[in-house]
Amino acid sequence: MLSDQGFPDKAIPMLERAIALDSGFAMAWRKLAVALDNSRASSERIVAATTRAYQHRERLPEIERQLTTAYYHATVEADPAKEEAAYRQVLAISPDNAVALNNLSLLLGKIGRPAEAESLIAPAVRASSMPGNMYLQLIAAQLGQGHDDDARRTIDEMARQVPVVPNYRWGRAFALQAMGDYDGAERSYLDLGLNTRDPSFQWLMHVGLENLARTRGRLAEAERQNRLAAGVSERRGLAGSALAGTAYLALQYVRFRGDSAGALRLLDEALRKRALDSMPALDRPGAELALVYAAAGERAKAHQVLAAYEAQVPEGIRRGRWEWYQARGWLALADGRARDAVTAFIQGRNADTCAGCGAWDEGVALERAGLPDSALAAYQRAASRGTILKSARGDAWGLAPSLKRLGELYEARGDRQRALEYYGRFVALWKDADPALQPAVREVRGRMGQLAGEGK
Repeated sequence: MLSDQGFPDKAIPMLERAIALDSGFAMAWRKLAVALDNSRASSERIVAATTRAYQHRERLPEIERQLTTAYYHATVEADPAKEEAAYRQVLAISPDNAVALNNLSLLLGKIGRPAEAESLIAPAVRASSMPGNMYLQLIAAQLGQGHDDDARRTIDEMARQVPVVPNYRWGRAFALQAMGDYDGAERSYLDLGLNTRDPSFQWLMHVGLENLARTRGRLAEAERQNRLAAGVSERRGLAGSALAGTAYLALQYVRFRGDSAGALRLLDEALRKRALDSMPALDRPGAELALVYAAAGERAKAHQVLAAYEAQVPEGIRRGRWEWYQARGWLALADGRARDAVTAFIQGRNADTCAGCGAWDEGVALERAGLPDSALAAYQRAASRGTILKSARGDAWGLAPSLKRLGELYEARGDRQRALEYYGRFVALWKDADPALQPAVREVRGRMGQLAGEGK
């Protein structure tokens, strides 16, 4: 109950006490895994708890056994089809099962089926006296269909029902971010941080503000929030999370500042402080590091780090991590293997950690592979709403460059109206970007002036 209502850190010690009394208590192991995941804990601990639950699943009745199986296929042997099938089996037996309805709705939203997700979760929210996390799935499903007015009504209802629950403030923040209300999202993230001392939500606040700032081209603020998030992770004993954050900051140096040397210095300093082999294998951000090395031109190092990551992390777990596909794709691009990059990015479209986040990456790879029409379609997806995860994470890297590139491609095709549309969205997004990014904004403003003049 505590975990479902947004207080996983309070639930974890209770579940651990239950397991101490019965080490084969499969549902306690499963719920512990969920609570650990909701608190953004160590991947090593989450996978271990999920695996123990799965190992003891035969002790469970059919419904609990299928819930455990579904969670295993979400976490340890990432397979959305098997996960969905297990939840469907639960609902065939118990159509009102809240866990299956919530989690299946979450899955369907991630893999691009928001209408189906809403058809499952909306009746469940109406029927429940304590909807809790189900509100988040309903908001995500509504936003995935572009039903912003419905999403706002759900946010208001959530505020009336559970105003003090941290998930409400977090849900409001990511919903406003998805709707492009970046000022409102910023206020909501800050409200989250001010109203809870829970370190997992403090981390979520900083990461949310970091990605929001990066989306808008505010690199100094993104770096400040990145470092604050890393500090929270360090205090929680999550060195892998802190190092992953440093890798993303280094990637920002490369992608937005063109500062490969600075990015590599950041990584070297972080790795001197905390070596990879000092962390549990599943917590090591090898894919994130390999991505930075590839982007910074250190191909040999990228291959070495990625090979070690693939040797240490089982494939079933890697399949759920967008970061793995991203590293593989950008390393393939660095090697001049554009078609292999396209394959990697497409394979990662439904990855659990950032489903739908790679459309811009696909566009770049498709252009380099000589497939301009497919690249245009990918950039259009990158410039569109997409999943909640795309809005919260993927847009920080792909939205602005996709808008700019779409303007350039439509301008080259002689489509003045669409070129102006995408250029205009780019300028609006980065109008208050840091000085280092303003030359790109001025360039696009100049192009818009020329195109407007041509239309007279």
